Amino acid sequence: DDKKQSLLCARRVTLPDGTGGYLLLNSIITPLDSTVATLRMQLMLITIIVLLGATLLAMLISRKVTRSIVETSEAAHSLSRGQYEIPPHGCEYREMAELNGTLVYAAKELSQVENLQHELIANISHDLRTPLTSISGNADMLLHSDETLDAAARTQIFSDIFDDAQWLNGLVE
Repeated sequence: DDKKQSLLCARRVTLPDGTGGYLLLNSIITPLDSTVATLRMQLMLITIIVLLGATLLAMLISRKVTRSIVETSEAAHSLSRGQYEIPPHGCEYREMAELNGTLVYAAKELSQVENLQHELIANISHDLRTPLTSISGNADMLLHSDETLDAAARTQIFSDIFDDAQWLNGLVE
């Protein structure tokens, strides 16, 4: 009625006491198509679960790895903008920790170079100001002397101006 198939096997047998008879075996055969369909469905579900788990795991690992790369990149960008106060940050990966250490060292060195540069400029401007002040003062004296200076005093002032100009030229060189 329900379209089940069966396997029937019959055999003639003789018992030890000499009586004979038939042995009948009847077995219902389960259709193989339903078993294959069940296994296929289970395989698809397991495959989907494994793919979702692998995707989630890959996302977590990539986020953890890229976080230190992003922090190092941001520190390098701030260094390129002249912000030398880069805080060292920890990293679980040796290579990124070494790169971060190198970046912090470079920031410290660049900060020192910038401080030395400012100091050098301040010293140079001070050293240049001294002869320029002397030249300006002597030239002002000549301009406002109202012809009260004699030729020897004028010659001395011109000599001082020339000497100061040479001194200034030597500093520039």
